[in-house]
Amino acid sequence: MNNDLQNTAFRERWAYIAEPGWEVNREVFNRVGRRRTKVLNCAIPLAHAKRLTNTVFPAGWHADKCLVASVGRKARPELENWEYTPQIRAVPQLPFFKSLPSENSLLALSPWFQSPSQATGIAINARHLRYHYQLWNELRPKTLRGVHTTLVYVTPQLGYSLAPHIKLDEAFHYFAALSRWAGPVQLFPANYLYPDASLGSAQRAPAPIFSDLLPWVGGSSFPLIDGTPDPWGKIARFEGPDYFYGYPFNALTNPVEDITLQQRILGSTILPNGQLTQARVSETRAYATLDAELNRTLKMDRGAFQDLHCLARGVVTHDGLPFQLPVEMQTAVFAIVLTAWELEMDHPGNLTSFTLKTRHAAIRGYNFYQRNEPYYPNFMRLVHELAQGPEFEVYPLATHLTHSWLGGNLCLSNQQSGSEKTLGPQFMRSYYHQQLDWFMGVFNLWNNVEFRKGTDLEDQLEFAGLAMHQMQPHLAFDSHYFQRPLKRASFWPDLHPEWLRLDQEWRADELPQLGER
Repeated sequence: MNNDLQNTAFRERWAYIAEPGWEVNREVFNRVGRRRTKVLNCAIPLAHAKRLTNTVFPAGWHADKCLVASVGRKARPELENWEYTPQIRAVPQLPFFKSLPSENSLLALSPWFQSPSQATGIAINARHLRYHYQLWNELRPKTLRGVHTTLVYVTPQLGYSLAPHIKLDEAFHYFAALSRWAGPVQLFPANYLYPDASLGSAQRAPAPIFSDLLPWVGGSSFPLIDGTPDPWGKIARFEGPDYFYGYPFNALTNPVEDITLQQRILGSTILPNGQLTQARVSETRAYATLDAELNRTLKMDRGAFQDLHCLARGVVTHDGLPFQLPVEMQTAVFAIVLTAWELEMDHPGNLTSFTLKTRHAAIRGYNFYQRNEPYYPNFMRLVHELAQGPEFEVYPLATHLTHSWLGGNLCLSNQQSGSEKTLGPQFMRSYYHQQLDWFMGVFNLWNNVEFRKGTDLEDQLEFAGLAMHQMQPHLAFDSHYFQRPLKRASFWPDLHPEWLRLDQEWRADELPQLGER
């Protein structure tokens, strides 16, 4: 037994947070998992998963201090120099990912990054059209392009957490921090995104897709869990409209044939003044999935999906192509949807009237990461078509938090986030990495039938790792990609005041709701 648990007073304190009613979790799994013989969603071997959940207390730290640190967030001087070595490491990415050009390595001279975001918290890196009025009028584009990837995220059990002291809801934020709402994690040459704009010497400068342009073209910009409210207070129901996934599943009847649809995806967007606009003409090309079961499963309602897989699902849409995730994290991705779009305005710079063309491909996460035929080469048709253009390149970005597992162009900013100021960047980074290992270890264990049919969960986990998990108030995801801005934000003259509320409180009650099929 762990030494801390030999102390009577500590055992009493631990009992307050320990999991009650474990038999309820076990009964639920037995009811829905009788047909299972091995895994629920591409898990790594049990021994590897257990290693991820094992840890050693930092020098001078112990379980009682973990319980004290489980309430409130503040600096922990004893941990300010703690260096944790991550077990989950970045893997090679698609060949289309490139290093930032040396002249743009800091992005400081790019006009897209010279003014600040108005968003707070995890969304501090977002770049919005509504705060770049001057830049938009200088560019005056007629054509816009974008590429987005939607990850169908899955978390074990029937909800966010397995027990009061084993909470998995924060694991979603590792992926949510990549979302369009949080900021651009992949950049493109400016002349790819804005092919006919007045770019001058910035033709090949790395540029972001404005995160408030066409949020319902390629999946939900705001990361969502099925059955939870969006910023408008509306409960997300993934069996309903296709816009959560960004692929027209509801319109398909044959999963082995590509199909072209007219007026299916309307590209709903809200202009800076709060006006809702849609494309006057829309054409959608949906590439075959070759996977009828994927189409059927993703359109199940929340209860049916959970009964079939014993997993809850969510969506995270990020800019750019799919990342190749480390194998330990692949268990959290059920499916991947890729969307490419091109918008042409009737008049340069005027988004009130436009036409739209979109292309979509979808694949199971397992088939993508393992490159299984025929699904992987079929999905990659869209990627290869995009890459045929001479101006197409992708510049993945990473901070000191994400570089270890995502790779990409490491951008160390000269400004600290709120969490970095409170916790200190070293402690924040170490705890972020330690918890990523621990979360993914539990995810993989919980996706093994052999593990689920064992005794209660706590008894199967190494105690130090479980104790460190209690410090979750100190888990933070906000870190600046970009240098301190040189200019003030350029607000739209008739900016709707509700935008600031959305950026700072994540609520949009007074903005029109985006209606898509």
